[in-house]
Amino acid sequence: MIIPAQNAFWYPSPVRKAIFIAACAVLASISVAQTRQGIYRPLNSAGLAWSINEHHGLHWDGKPYIPVGVRLGPDLANLDAIKAAGIGDVIVELPANGVGWKDTISRLERAGMRYMIAITSIAPLATGVVVEPQGYRFVGITETKRIRFPLPGCQYAYMVLAIRSDGQIQKTGRVKIENGYFDQEITPPNDLDHVLLVYPETISAAYVDYWGGMDNHRDGILTALKTTPLGIGFRGIINPMGQTVKLKSERGLVPTSPLFRFELAQYLQERYRNFQTAVRSWSLSTHDLDTFNDLSRLVPLWSGNRGVGLLWDTVSNRTYACDNRKSTVWEDIEAVLRNSQSRRLQRLITAIKQVTDVPVIQEWAGWAPAYEMQAPALDGIGAVAEGTSPSQLANSVGGASSSILRWRQPGMFLLTDYNLDIDKEAPAALGLSLDDLASMGTCGWFVRSSNLSVIQTVGQEALKRSTDASVMQWSPKPLYYPESAHYPASSQRLPGGYWWLPAPLPGNRVDYGSEISGYRVEAPDGAFYVLWNRNGAKRIKIRFFDPKKPVFVTLDGSDPKPKIHRNAVELTLGETPILIRGTDEIPIPEPSLNELVFRMGQLSALAEGMRNDVHDIIFLFRDAYSGVDRNPGGSYTVMREQFNKLSLRLARYSWIEAESCKETNFSEAKSIPGTSNGLALSLQTQIVSPDAVYTAEYSLQARSLEDVDVWVSARIPRENRRDFSVDVGGQILRIHNEGLSPYNGGFIWYRMGTTKLARGVNKLLLEMRAPEGVDMAVDAILITQGGFAPRGPFIPDAIPFGPTPDKPLN
Repeated sequence: MIIPAQNAFWYPSPVRKAIFIAACAVLASISVAQTRQGIYRPLNSAGLAWSINEHHGLHWDGKPYIPVGVRLGPDLANLDAIKAAGIGDVIVELPANGVGWKDTISRLERAGMRYMIAITSIAPLATGVVVEPQGYRFVGITETKRIRFPLPGCQYAYMVLAIRSDGQIQKTGRVKIENGYFDQEITPPNDLDHVLLVYPETISAAYVDYWGGMDNHRDGILTALKTTPLGIGFRGIINPMGQTVKLKSERGLVPTSPLFRFELAQYLQERYRNFQTAVRSWSLSTHDLDTFNDLSRLVPLWSGNRGVGLLWDTVSNRTYACDNRKSTVWEDIEAVLRNSQSRRLQRLITAIKQVTDVPVIQEWAGWAPAYEMQAPALDGIGAVAEGTSPSQLANSVGGASSSILRWRQPGMFLLTDYNLDIDKEAPAALGLSLDDLASMGTCGWFVRSSNLSVIQTVGQEALKRSTDASVMQWSPKPLYYPESAHYPASSQRLPGGYWWLPAPLPGNRVDYGSEISGYRVEAPDGAFYVLWNRNGAKRIKIRFFDPKKPVFVTLDGSDPKPKIHRNAVELTLGETPILIRGTDEIPIPEPSLNELVFRMGQLSALAEGMRNDVHDIIFLFRDAYSGVDRNPGGSYTVMREQFNKLSLRLARYSWIEAESCKETNFSEAKSIPGTSNGLALSLQTQIVSPDAVYTAEYSLQARSLEDVDVWVSARIPRENRRDFSVDVGGQILRIHNEGLSPYNGGFIWYRMGTTKLARGVNKLLLEMRAPEGVDMAVDAILITQGGFAPRGPFIPDAIPFGPTPDKPLN
């Protein structure tokens, strides 16, 4: 509960009472919360009790366990040097099948090391139909064309040929994959532009097999644990599910496992009870299906905005039309996938603890049900850190910290992998880095390095920290922001023991102008707003229709001295965020409102000087402003929209929404909250082809004949950036920098270079060469004369770049 006790006197008496009751309820729930605990019985030794306290630390045999160690491979390289440096704790990487376990563990026990075992085998891969029409998609088919690309490990694929303009289906069919290649000659029935969609039946590296594959994986781990002489140094299991690139929860694969289909049929029967109810919910209009088992065989051939409204029966090879806009088929499939993951992981952990009762944790790999439940089966989370600066560490570990802090029961929180071999500056900054990581809640740290000087540094830190139990007596207090509000919010330390952390919660930023920042988040305990002043503490008024409702909460214990006015609350707003609860209104700081009115006046004067008729925009702006007292939030929103519209019309720069392309073979315009306009041009493809080239074409009206800078805001994996380019009038521009102003899960502004535009309309072409496939998105493109300082997804000011009456367009 983000309400410091010393702040209670700021509220009216009824509010104080409500806060007190809620706080008591929280304290009561904490006091009765079950502790994660167990008794480990090593070979030929008495049982050792362990437990995890409320601050995410492990107590082992009655003592705090605060490891500072090294992560090793099964060969235990440099083990003697590690022990000589005073390091007593390691994570050792071993396969799930038990190969090499006995010798490795025996050597660690003889050396007197404490160790955790990290399973390095790849998580069992799921077999099914890959439903990614945005990725396995070929456009521009107007005549006979041979489509050939590799599909390794695939025996069959379903294909659909449709008219691109209206989606009318022309041909369907299941084809055999010969020698690992999809190789078909496609002949459209007419000369219209067609699109070919391919749905491979294959093993997918992006999805985990929670059915037969997980059972075999579990049996391998259990056999290894039973046959390996685990001694008193053993402390736990990491990654029981095996290694995953990312624990995906979004749609993309429909498993063909008989056990999955059985579970889906059972789920449908429990949810709908009546078969015809299920058929209607799936928007089917057929009488050829009779049972829930029949429905469990159907695969939807759409995902998001791409694909076709068909359900394919993988057994009979028939297709059934349905209304994919209304169908709940994906909702049901995803529910079964989530339930299967939760249930299989619970069974896996239970089975492990029946053999050897030690803590079991999984390394964080994105927001996933395995550890995003409030009470997961896992005993903890392992974080993987990157970089040396506080911001780099916060961005890499912030998600893991957020997940474990939202658990109903405390879980163990370790830094399980910090690779110092890839960053030359990291060893010198190790102490400061561990301080930052400890402040995020980690209670143990493991470094990966083959450098003997780094090992010596780790030994020094181990000597200093292993007896300091203070990290197990404190936890960070979280202030969450939705990922869509990353910029201006970011993972960082705040006053009062708080950490700003991302969370998979609904919400978004609010554009309050140049001085004040803020966002709205819909948390489980209710929605609230967060505001702060980037220019330091200042007394301001915040507009509300009902100023008696809002409750103000500070993080640093300071008193904002709120004073209620007729239609506003006056308070002190500084750089430390303030929470505003108790109201559904959008809080509108008066400085933001005044700035917007002033800047609109500047734009209006600019338009008058240019003799540009903008009366319609000005009218809507003034009309909204006249209603500020009645509806401050709604009026401000309309005023901001009109300001942005006029700014784009008058500015000397050109702002292009990437999803508004004239022609493209990218995947789709994808809804991504927190991007400009809430949409981005997405490219997701697993097609491996040396000739894979994806383009998006735009028409660009020259607003200046002088040199202009070309900027692109995009989310592009580092390994693919060299293959991305912008073609402006024949000049090819590429990424040569790290980018600026990151926001919302990886979008970054890249200055591509400088060029000149021809008079009139110019052609701008985005191009991505992706011979190995790619997952990327482009948010916006900006053409400006210079001086651009990116602010996340916000459009820049028109005034600094806008033409003036004495300097018209050349």
